[in-house]
Amino acid sequence: MTSPEEQLRHAVDEVLEPAWPRERRRALMRLAASAAGRFVCGVLGLWALALIVHVVVGPPFPWLAFGMVTLLATAVVSACDLGDGSHLRR
Repeated sequence: MTSPEEQLRHAVDEVLEPAWPRERRRALMRLAASAAGRFVCGVLGLWALALIVHVVVGPPFPWLAFGMVTLLATAVVSACDLGDGSHLRR
C-alpha cells in the first residue's frame, strides 16, 4: 500500500504532465532573454566606456582591446548551457 503523500505526488504528476513541456520552453525562453539582456547591457556599457575613454585620451586609444572583450563576452554567453532543465524540476 502506498502512502497518501505518494498518492498525492502521483496524482499531481499525472495532472501536470501535459503542462511540463510548455513550462520548460517558457522557462528556457526567460532564461535566454535574461542572459541576452545582461549581455547587451554589459556590451553597451563597455562600448560607452570605450567612447568616453576615447574622447578623454584621444585617437591613440586601442579599440582592439574593447573589441576583444566584446568577443570574449559573446563566447561566454554562447558557451552557456541553456539546455539544462534541472532547475525547472525544483
